[in-house]
Amino acid sequence: MNVKRSLLFPVFIITLVLGVSKRAVSSPLPSKPLIFAQRDVSGECRQTNKAAFVYANRSTDSETLLELQQYEQVFLYDRAPITGWISINWPVEGFVWAADLTRCDGTFEPSYSKFCLHERFEDSSFPIRKDRSSSSDVEELVYHGDEVWTLGLPQFEEQSNTQWLQAFHPAQGWIEYGLPGENTLNFVPCNVPD
Repeated sequence: MNVKRSLLFPVFIITLVLGVSKRAVSSPLPSKPLIFAQRDVSGECRQTNKAAFVYANRSTDSETLLELQQYEQVFLYDRAPITGWISINWPVEGFVWAADLTRCDGTFEPSYSKFCLHERFEDSSFPIRKDRSSSSDVEELVYHGDEVWTLGLPQFEEQSNTQWLQAFHPAQGWIEYGLPGENTLNFVPCNVPD
């Protein structure tokens, strides 16, 4: 009887180990997907690695807003891709399949700046206009503390006798920058004292 018991004991242990291993392998995965921290890429430049489309929503079934040729550049708006899509806000607002984009190669990277409304407009709003004219349609209103992302350098407009900056966030259009020589700026670089 002792011999039988000593032979059964190792068989019992092997069965137990193999049974546990088998159950561990076949156990279901967690129901929630794992989320990994990603670096915030909003405002960064990307270029297409092939011809691509900008869509109105995160689906190829939505309206096509623009066809991008290979190496065309865009500015990202999302902090990270969502379900494979990332939103852009320049040259148009929409969604691009993230796999169609790569880092800008540096041959042409549009320089952009982030401006905030001067503190003298703390209790009012300021328009982003469709064209470089104070009578042009208003695309969006910005308030003190809002960031306005602009492209390039200020452009002087003789008719309005002021400088304008091309805006692409929070809307596309133009903001009346003011007259730097006369120290009457409407916008200042963000995070810089007014």
